[in-house]
Amino acid sequence: MTKNNQSKEITAEQFIDQYFKKIGIGGSVKPEQFWRLLTKKFGKLADEFGDCVEARENGQKVDPYVLKNQTVEFANAIAAQFDVAKLRSTALWFLREQFQLNDKKVLEVGCDNGILLCMIATLFPDTKFTGIDPCEPAIKIARERAKYLELTNIEFQVATLDTFIEESNQTVFDLILSVTVFHELLADGLFDSSKTIMSYSNSTFSIEDADNEFIPKCVEIYDLKVLTLLLSVDGKFISVDRWGTQYDLLKWIRLNEKVGLCCSIASSNMIRFKGSSGQPEILPLTVFYKDSKAPLLACDVLSFKAYPGFVDVTAYHLIEDMMVAEMIYGALAKEEIYFHECVYNDGSGTERLTMGVANGLGYVYTTATTGFRRLVLIPSAVLYEKAHEMDEARGHAVNVASVKHHWGDPNLLSRLNIPLN
Repeated sequence: MTKNNQSKEITAEQFIDQYFKKIGIGGSVKPEQFWRLLTKKFGKLADEFGDCVEARENGQKVDPYVLKNQTVEFANAIAAQFDVAKLRSTALWFLREQFQLNDKKVLEVGCDNGILLCMIATLFPDTKFTGIDPCEPAIKIARERAKYLELTNIEFQVATLDTFIEESNQTVFDLILSVTVFHELLADGLFDSSKTIMSYSNSTFSIEDADNEFIPKCVEIYDLKVLTLLLSVDGKFISVDRWGTQYDLLKWIRLNEKVGLCCSIASSNMIRFKGSSGQPEILPLTVFYKDSKAPLLACDVLSFKAYPGFVDVTAYHLIEDMMVAEMIYGALAKEEIYFHECVYNDGSGTERLTMGVANGLGYVYTTATTGFRRLVLIPSAVLYEKAHEMDEARGHAVNVASVKHHWGDPNLLSRLNIPLN
């Protein structure tokens, strides 16, 4: 991925680990051990922060960010326990995506004390990075961190989105990042009140019901509108947030669509890591573009949210019993994405493969004149991966068979982020 001073190749994982070590951030420990060590080292400040965290967990409107950013050492200790696993997984996804950022401009909204942005800035010396956060102590530490790392391509500002755009002099960014920011930003009057547009309704039975109830109430959110003004025409907005239910994730996507941002499910992902309590966490990472595509279907959003759980239940997505496969395939409300037929040159028979979508459920159905039947069921959010496999399979088949194929409706392919070949 990159090289160190001895010109030795290192992996993305090694680079991230070396970065955290360099800035003095270790790993998490068991909660009881963490609080004991924190109090021993930082005394009253640790107790005040602990009280703040407890109050926040009890639903009180308190701000832990000023407290946690009193000193670099204290901020690093808190980050090691609560943030490193999340940031490490996010950074690993980012590095593996291999973004082309040379001579680009990158903005992080809610950068806190600069851990993630400084990490990325070390990899792209020709890229201009800007981090904004309303917490002045956090920005002070972010600047200290950048100075310690001798970064000259990054700046940090005390600002919210609305104050930043007033001072940005019409600057636009090619990439805008936010990590666990917008679920907090929108929660204030948008998620946790039964009288607001983002409230969860117990009267709905399905994600489609919730969508139909929400769409008429969906309004343009000012902070998201500002974000679109800061994003270049070909730019990307990447957000990692705690959308715990499929309803909240769908509403988040709908709010972005309201201001002209289209979510690419194929580019989005799920960030997996072990939380501070030791339990596994999964956060949706959503990627948005300025686009005029039709809104995502609720079932496609559901397929994205359900994917991690779906693939863990292996008995449900590969059906090799011929009668069961044919029965389920016949019951699907099918929309065809791809079809190919192979007539084998040795006279052994004909094979047909059909790939499609039935609401949020993708399928690949393979049959043969020998009586073979196999059905693979997957969330529609990952059908674009299967589409690449179709090209490979057809390429191999042409050596031993006469092959004909066709792709489905271009509008359907576009909705699922599948390139037409």
